[in-house]
Amino acid sequence: MKYIKTILLGGLMSIFIMGMLGCSSPNSTNSNQNQNEQTIQKNDDNKNYPRTIKHVKGETIIQKSPENAAALGFEDDLLSLKIEPKMIASYAGVGSLPYISERAQKAKVIEFSKGFNLEQLMSANPDYIIIPHHFVNQYEQLNKIAPTIVIDSTNWKDAFMKVAEIYAAEDKAKAMITAIEKASLEVKSIADKKYSGKKFMMVRVQKDNQFLTYGSGGEKDHDLSKLLYKELGLTPPTKLPAERFHQITLEGLSTFEVDHLFVINDYEPVVFEEIKKSTVWNNLNAVKSNQILVNGEWIGQSSGPLGKSLIIQDVKSYLEGKSN
Repeated sequence: MKYIKTILLGGLMSIFIMGMLGCSSPNSTNSNQNQNEQTIQKNDDNKNYPRTIKHVKGETIIQKSPENAAALGFEDDLLSLKIEPKMIASYAGVGSLPYISERAQKAKVIEFSKGFNLEQLMSANPDYIIIPHHFVNQYEQLNKIAPTIVIDSTNWKDAFMKVAEIYAAEDKAKAMITAIEKASLEVKSIADKKYSGKKFMMVRVQKDNQFLTYGSGGEKDHDLSKLLYKELGLTPPTKLPAERFHQITLEGLSTFEVDHLFVINDYEPVVFEEIKKSTVWNNLNAVKSNQILVNGEWIGQSSGPLGKSLIIQDVKSYLEGKSN
């Protein structure tokens, strides 16, 4: 009898344990699986660390893949590497670039007005700070908050590769650069075949019915000018001012022989509405023939890989949609 009770008790205990395991198995298994996957991913992310990054202010040793870096000025580069920015810059009077903020909605905003807001940065607790060389005057302050890497952003490809080096993502960066170069050649081919001899001019709307030009694609010109005139092969008008920044009036704009006009209308929309009502504007050849493309983000987009890709697609769509 005692033997039978023992068997029954053992059987009931086995059923109870199996029942408990059966009830909790899916969640426990999923939880353990997720933890294992995260551990494997972290180990995989960190297999290329530590690594020493040489930059404008010396060298910085990165012990593991950055998890909460403030890559201020390089948000585009992170997005191009499929890395979600943890922080984005918002510049006084301008704000954050729309194409960046809409792709990084969870990011903390760090304000910039004569310098990055140090309190906001300290509160965000970055593990590294990554900035372009033109913010180098804040290096000492920023380096006290977190190890700071200053990247020479004169050449966008070199800067992109340096950011990729920090994240051990050089292969992704190379692939992105190759894709941009290929897309550029495709647009250049369209321009050569359909728009040979046609003149393109890019201007930015300013106050008081003024416009700003950005050179004709020279090595020291603005990134947007180099992209349009050099990499995409669009022909600038004769006598386009060679200066990187040159201001002209509406009447001055009318003196250029332009077949296609690209207008950057980002911060002066009211001014541009008034310009469009003027006789001088409506007598421009490009306006009369509806050979005009208006965009509000190209200036900000032109310095980063993702932004360049978006501009290239805009230009390609424009060229393919026009007769010539």
